Amino acid sequence: MKYKLSEVAYYSKEKIKTDELSPENYLSTENMLPEFGGITTASSLPTISTVTKYQPGDILLSNIRPYFKKLYYSISEGGCSNDVLCLCAKDNINKAFLYYSLKNDDFFKYVMATAKGTKMPRGDKSAIMDYELEVPDLETQKKIVHILSALDQKIELNNRLIDLLYSLGDAFYEKIQNDNPRTVTLKDISINYDKKRVPLSSRQREERRGKFPYYGATSILDYVDDYLFDGEYVLLGEDGTVMTNEGGAVLQYIWGKNWVNNHAHVLQGSEVSTEYLLFALRSVNVSTLVTGAVQPKINQENMNKIKLSIGSEDKMSEAEESIKTIVAQIRNLTNENKSLSDMRDTLLPKLMSGEINLNEITINE
Repeated sequence: MKYKLSEVAYYSKEKIKTDELSPENYLSTENMLPEFGGITTASSLPTISTVTKYQPGDILLSNIRPYFKKLYYSISEGGCSNDVLCLCAKDNINKAFLYYSLKNDDFFKYVMATAKGTKMPRGDKSAIMDYELEVPDLETQKKIVHILSALDQKIELNNRLIDLLYSLGDAFYEKIQNDNPRTVTLKDISINYDKKRVPLSSRQREERRGKFPYYGATSILDYVDDYLFDGEYVLLGEDGTVMTNEGGAVLQYIWGKNWVNNHAHVLQGSEVSTEYLLFALRSVNVSTLVTGAVQPKINQENMNKIKLSIGSEDKMSEAEESIKTIVAQIRNLTNENKSLSDMRDTLLPKLMSGEINLNEITINE
């Protein structure tokens, strides 16, 4: 049965004091990741005294440039900025089912079609509530959520394994440095491909939708119909979000065919492998290299001066092989997550249409 969103959800009006929040549970459009990528830790807290409160099971939607598809299902209590809409499920819909129902291209196409503004479009809060979605009975909703959440749990497990592998790589890199290391600059051991970067506007990307990831300073921003790079690279944030809360560089390890805009430096290893370069850069504090008060930036000149420690020549071969093995496992888990995510998103319409027999599924309360 079709329902308007307003019939199954409402916007949160509850407030929470800013001094009760931390960077871990404050959400703004800046620390929500595109393409349903989840969230990161906020770089700062707002200066206003109160913000909108969210609860476990609420759905957070970034309302600036909706085409980025920033949507998050909350698992804790926190607060969000005015640019993030907090949707609360009514009693006639399962909270997770509502999230899965909005986590699709049709919803975001609708939000963009009814958005206000061209340069920086914002979703129209009233129009969003007119969006229509198919809502079966609660028992059917639970069965659909049971299937889709099983895939999400596997993705989450893989993410935890990926984090552990990165920690293992960091520990291994640190151990290598204790054995007669050499100090070099980034320029000495890397190849820079910044000249090959080409930025595309949001309108250009909309016209060039495709299968190749389009990277910005921190993450995949979109998918386009062509690629500029093919291989393994380390991306280091150039402007915007360029530094973590701990002072580290914002890094991405990417592989395959892809497109990178002009907000991230594009690097490969020369004297060392690209994988080894990744972990060397993960050990560096870049706080003294960042310029710009309004728009933080790590320019190419400052980046090239980064000092890195690499192992002694007789130990490098062993180190390279170990780090490549770790990164290969990270890649395998990341690729598996992409397949699981695609499967989950393909399943929902089939589950809703009855193509998959839900009567054979039982839910243990």
